[in-house]
Amino acid sequence: MTEAGSGGAGDRKTAAAGSGVDAGGSGGGAVGGRAGASGSAGVAAGGGDAKQKPLADITRSSVAADTAPAVAADDYHTFIQHIDQFGLDLGRELAKADFAKSNLIYSPLSATYALAMTYAGARGQTEAEMKAMFGDTFAGTTFHTSANRLARELASRATRRVDSEGKEIKLELSLADALFLERTLDLKPEFLDLLARNYDSGVQRLDFMHAPEPSRMIINDWVAEQTHDRILDLLRMGDVDSATTLVLVNALYFYGSWITPFNPAGTRDADFHTLAGTTLQASTMHMQKQTLYVSTQDFSAAQLAYEGGHVQMTIVLPAEGKFESVRGMVTGAWFEQTRAMLKPELANIALPKFKMTVGTFSLAKGLQALGMAAAFGDTADFSGMSSGQAMKISDVLQKCFIAVDEGGTEAAAATAVVLTGTAASISDPPKPVEFVVDRPFLFFISDENGAILFSGHVVDPTLDN
Repeated sequence: MTEAGSGGAGDRKTAAAGSGVDAGGSGGGAVGGRAGASGSAGVAAGGGDAKQKPLADITRSSVAADTAPAVAADDYHTFIQHIDQFGLDLGRELAKADFAKSNLIYSPLSATYALAMTYAGARGQTEAEMKAMFGDTFAGTTFHTSANRLARELASRATRRVDSEGKEIKLELSLADALFLERTLDLKPEFLDLLARNYDSGVQRLDFMHAPEPSRMIINDWVAEQTHDRILDLLRMGDVDSATTLVLVNALYFYGSWITPFNPAGTRDADFHTLAGTTLQASTMHMQKQTLYVSTQDFSAAQLAYEGGHVQMTIVLPAEGKFESVRGMVTGAWFEQTRAMLKPELANIALPKFKMTVGTFSLAKGLQALGMAAAFGDTADFSGMSSGQAMKISDVLQKCFIAVDEGGTEAAAATAVVLTGTAASISDPPKPVEFVVDRPFLFFISDENGAILFSGHVVDPTLDN
């Protein structure tokens, strides 16, 4: 049940120069993104090579996107718990290795969606390992229907207004999926049906075999468009080659204005104590406000809400000397319990501004440590996607950006799976608690339903990675 079309020619030479993506085609779904809640974005071919003939055509199931996915409430809650668990387990693996002593931002949600599409085509031992990693205990396609519901629920959080001073206050959240296939190969109709129904996505055909570099640039252009040019060059030179058969990509973009912004006049340099024992001067925002707060012997935490009240940043400040141990505690259950412990408090908040781009890093070792090993080996079974070409995952790549300032937070992420062959008011407030973030801390951006969009830690807010 597929329909074929052809992409137009593009002339974009660099990711920063503009976009090679035209809205309204049939390539990658954009649930709540620029292409609309049920529309999709078709990628224009060209890849920056003016002499290169258009490489792309698009295949998409004729099955309509399910715009009202039905999932039992208990199953949906379990789905969110389990993908949070997966995402935070993955983050813990990253923190143990490549980012033990440096700033980190990654997106559990983006990794989930890119891998979920891959999981839909896995069979045998490969499917069993991914099923266990995701904690998918459901029957049938409930996992994918739940992913569809979550994407649409997150899209509904978007809001925009203009305040009394004419300043735009908004929450923007878009999640988009796309697949890029070697044009000589075919995917199974039932796999394309599932992609269209639950991920609002089709397949963009590219000439990886003869033109891997222009194909790489087309994918990067699509990612840049979906993330407002915050994620450039997700795929580095050499990440795809003539052996590449399929690249599955998720792009996530978020901008949230604080419900209560920090006054820039209150921002000033303040001490920040690093893991190495040195003291830096970090540009630090200050505010007194009623917030959700908890303090334990191991850490204190506060939550700052974004416009609309549905999405929040939870800042976890480990007690002195306990950064490593608290970071090691982080699991889905721990995060859910921490959120449940938060209570209204009047707080004096001091939070460093920070900005970082963590660019392209591999999730492969972390995924294998979580039990997803078969997918990377020669015995990988993705026969649910295609019967004409045996495939294995060569790498899973992610790149992320975040900037936190007085007005709010902007964050973006993209994940690529590359396959190859083979509060109430207080009339008489008590003394405020002090929440002074003057040492390394953890952060989580999550929805009120519990889904974690972004997570990471800051060990030096003065660095722009």
